[in-house]
Order: sequence, then C-alpha cells, then structure tokens
Amino acid sequence: MIEELGTTLILIHHIGKGAARITLNTGEPPELEDLSMSGFAEFARQWVLIGRRSRYEDGSGFHQLWLRYGGSAGHGGLAGVDIQEGKQTDLGGRRWSVTVRDASECREERSANSESRKSERDELRAVQKLEADMAKVQAVAKKFQDGETQTKIAEAAGLSNKRCGTALNALEDDGTWERVDVQKPNRKSPYPGFRPVSNDLQDNRTDPDSSECPIAQPPPGQSPLIGGV
Repeated sequence: MIEELGTTLILIHHIGKGAARITLNTGEPPELEDLSMSGFAEFARQWVLIGRRSRYEDGSGFHQLWLRYGGSAGHGGLAGVDIQEGKQTDLGGRRWSVTVRDASECREERSANSESRKSERDELRAVQKLEADMAKVQAVAKKFQDGETQTKIAEAAGLSNKRCGTALNALEDDGTWERVDVQKPNRKSPYPGFRPVSNDLQDNRTDPDSSECPIAQPPPGQSPLIGGV
C-alpha cells in the first residue's frame, strides 16, 4: 500500500539515555548501534542520526548538531549542522536558518574550543594556586618583620622554595613585601631575603597626598610667609 501511494515511510526513534549522555559529554556523533532497544539497528535500511555537537545554551536559539546518514545500499556520511532559530526579542523575531558544514571543519573547531577551554581552566587554577600561596606567606608575615631568606619563609609557610619565591615576587609587586639583605651570624656577606612592608609605609606608598618632604612650619608666634619677597 505504501509503495503504491509513492510514499516513504519514516520512523522516528530515539537513542538510549546512556549513549545520549556519552555523545553529549564527548561531543562525538551518534552511531547506529546507539539506537534504543534491540532490533532497530538491524531493521533500518537507511537512517539519519542526529546528536548535539555541544550543549545547548538556554535562550540562545542556536543549536550545533551532528547529522550522520547512511543506508544498506552503501551510501553514508557525516556532516555538521548549525541551526539558528533566534529569539523573540531579535529584530524581526525568530527565524530558521540552517547551515550544513563539513565534518572535519566541525571537528577542528571543537578541538580548538576544547584547547581554549583547557587553557582558560589552567590559567584559573594557576591564579587560584598563587593566591593561596600568597595567603600562606602572609599568614607567617609577623615572624619575619626584620627580614628572612626565601628558604626560611618557605619552611614556615609550608611551601616549596619555588612556589614561595613566586608568591613573594607577587607580594613584592603589590607592595606588600620588599627585598632586603639578611645578615646571618658568623657570615660577612648578607643573604638576599624578604620582609613584610609595615602598614605605615604601605599607607604612604598608596596615599597620593602623602609627601616624603615634610612641610616647614613657621616658628611659634610668626605667621607663615605668603607670596614672594
């Protein structure tokens, strides 16, 4: 009956939840064996499998999909599909714009985005680690008001010498610590070291109205001189 009417029968089926979760998390396209329930992969004579290349951002109206197609006749392929349906607040309202892209181009783009996200995560972790190390050094600052070597400060803060050095350099940059010479007993030449900057000195450094030169005050009973002679 269907053939006599010149109609193509299309069955809409779904991918198993586990497979769908894996493809979404990995960004890989779905496979025929990912179809839910037994028998459907063997029953299908030709197919179009659709899966997301990336998670949908709520409200964006933009979908990045994989489209894998094939059939028992031997044809098949993989393409990327970008669908922009827009938002009601867009000029002209919602729309339906479809772009079919080469699969290799989509993979390269996904790889570049993955590397970019990894780099951003690495940078964030490095900043967080540095801030934590700086806090550890600050926690022992009172012990070294007169200055101490980097090695001793690292031992007190519970850090490696390298990480402590990085933290001290950062603290020096923001004016919290400064470099000093540390004189040890029974040694003629001093060691390079650090010490926390006193609060008064920090205030003077950060106060734009402060001056290193004190303003001369007139003797008692004498008015200040105004203007020139």
